[in-house]
Parts: sequence; structure tokens; C-alpha cells
Amino acid sequence: MSKKNLRGLLAFLSVGSIMFLFSSCLDIEQQDMRSRDNDIAELQSYLSKKNITLGRTDTIYNIYLDTSKRLASAIAPAKNEYILADYNLRLVSTNRVVETNNHVLASKVYISTDNTLPPVSTIAGPVKISLSGTFLGMYYAMKLMKEGDSAVWVIPSDLAFSSYSTDFIPSYSSLVFEIKVLKVIKDPVAYDKAFWKSWIKDSLGKVSPVDTALANYADSTETGIYISKIINGDTSQTINLGQKVTLAYKGCLNDGRYFAGPIKYDTLTYYAGSSDLIDGFEEAVMMLNKGARAKIFVPYYHAYGKNGKLNSIGQIVVPSYCSLYYEIEIVTSVPLKSGRY
Repeated sequence: MSKKNLRGLLAFLSVGSIMFLFSSCLDIEQQDMRSRDNDIAELQSYLSKKNITLGRTDTIYNIYLDTSKRLASAIAPAKNEYILADYNLRLVSTNRVVETNNHVLASKVYISTDNTLPPVSTIAGPVKISLSGTFLGMYYAMKLMKEGDSAVWVIPSDLAFSSYSTDFIPSYSSLVFEIKVLKVIKDPVAYDKAFWKSWIKDSLGKVSPVDTALANYADSTETGIYISKIINGDTSQTINLGQKVTLAYKGCLNDGRYFAGPIKYDTLTYYAGSSDLIDGFEEAVMMLNKGARAKIFVPYYHAYGKNGKLNSIGQIVVPSYCSLYYEIEIVTSVPLKSGRY
């Protein structure tokens, strides 16, 4: 083949490729429009059954609002604030639950033949939601509620995930948002510090300001990690960097919900100083001996900070600005052989 013919073929293929890509983009765009049209039709039908007329897709629709349990002093959340709430998200199209913090309900929602819906929090109980950290429809709904309110909102897909999707929410899906607002958290740091007045008082026996030592009965580091020793353990077997440590523990958040326990202790084995444990927890362990039992309080800034912790599928394990309380027992502490660490 001559160079002239080859250049012509390449030019033809290039034009063909561009036309193919252009055609593919049109197909995707047309498919998206059909999906959105279908969603709007389903949304209109759903609202019609509730005697509500669909007006726009950039607004939310209230199906139900109960303010009977609202206190006179109840406040509404503002942007960048948090609420403590129970909630479900359902698809308008099928009424299937696609998000919930209700563990019992989640276990009954089958996403596939061999899997159930994971609750949004691995911890049973209300969840702390950041208004600025969610999608617009959910944000608008929460802004219109106060403490004690329960409501059902319908959120058009334009204010939900639009053309995007999640593992459980298809693209162009309008959503039913069922929510009960338990508490407005205007200052998450102050909310976290309220932990001192409950768990620290009940569990360590005394309230103390952040970063000040507790008197006589407890050890405290200079960085604000507090330890109350129940059993000292073998003082001849301290824990040093590089030692293999096995411990049993329970742990709870600043609202008292357990993420480990409460009936059964979890176990953990790691090498001191070589893990990705939070600094506060590891520093506290380093102050104990083999056989020791202790209660530990770790302020949020020595735990998971303002970002909190998610698990591998994006569920909340530790909310942002959340201090942690542990009960631990050092089971074994074995020095490593030379060269291992």
C-alpha cells in the first residue's frame, strides 16, 4: 500500500472513530434522557397517589410532617451543623429501602439473593449527620425540621444523585426520605466534650478539664489521654516498641453506642509501634503491663479527628469529632526476637 493510500485510510479511520464516539455519546445522552423521563413519570405518579401535583424537579415535596413531639425550645439546624437522627431512604420506583441506620430493617432488605443491605452505620442507634456533607435534597429537608420532628420527604433525582449512582441507588432515582430528628448538634466539639460529664464521670469517677491530670487515682499523659487502671498487671512485663501485644477490648462512642462489645470483648494482636492504630489508643497501651486491665478515654483529636472513620464499604464506624472510651485487658506481651522489628 502506498503512503498516499495509507494516509487516506488512516484519515478515514480517524473520521470513523470520531463519528463512532460522537454517536456513542449521543446514545448515552439519549439513554440518560429516557432514564430521566422515566424517573419523572414515576415521580409524578407517586406524588399523584399522595394528592400532590408535581411542579418542579428542583424542589422537595413533603408527604408527612409530625411536629407533635417538638419542644418549645427546639432549634433548627443550620449549614455546616450536625444532627442526630434515625432515617431511611427508599426508591420512589420500587419503595425498596436503599439506606437505613435501622439494623433490623437492613437485615430484612435483600439487595440480591445472597446479600442484605448494610446499615449506614455499623453501630446500632441514631447516626450523626453533617448537613454540609450530604446531597442537596437531604440538606433542604433537614433544614426545614427541628428537634423532635418526624417527616417523610420526596426528593427528585435532580436533587439526589442525578446521573450518578451508588451500589444500591441507580442513576436518575427519585427518593423517599423518612427521618426523625433527635437532636441538633450546633457545635460538634462542645457535643463531644459533653462526654466528659457522662462517661468520664461515671467510668473514671471524676470530671476533669481537657489536658489536665486526674488526681491520685489515675495516670494521664500530657496529651489528654486518660487512663484509670483497674488491675496493674505484672509490673515486670512492660510493653515496649516492637513487642507483640494481644489485648481484649470494648469500645464506645461519645453517645454511649458500642463499636466493640458490649457483651463480648473483641481481640486485637499487633506489634507495638508498627500498626496504624490511633495514636491515643496505642499510647495508652504502652503505659500498661501484661495482665493489666484499664479504662481509657481518648479525645477526638487523638482518635479520628474531624474526619471520623469509614469502613471499606463507606459506612460510618466513628463519626467526626468523636471521642472514644475503651475498656481493655492486656492478654499477652511478647518481646520480638532480634532483627524482627
